Amino acid sequence: MKIIDIPFVKFLNITKSDCLTLSFQKELTNHVGSLHAGVLYTLAETQSGLFLQEQFNHLSNVQALLRSGEIKYKKEAKSEVKAQAFASKKRQSLNKSKYRASK
Repeated sequence: MKIIDIPFVKFLNITKSDCLTLSFQKELTNHVGSLHAGVLYTLAETQSGLFLQEQFNHLSNVQALLRSGEIKYKKEAKSEVKAQAFASKKRQSLNKSKYRASK
């Protein structure tokens, strides 16, 4: 299943173009009028899953699940939010052939 097709991702109306985008929706706000931290976390988690799918698309029978995560929120989100993921140059140089799905 593509990340963008996950029902909860669709429910939050996260969209994909050059990056993942979450539009500001009043229904997704918290008690101070900004996007709820849980919604922002979901956007970040979704982007990480998309990044893994794109980097390891040759492992089509593998399902990635987040084991743990940490986010440091810098300011309130009161407008559209975009998410991007990247790997360090060291990680980019990994030989993808080392990663094979076990049967």
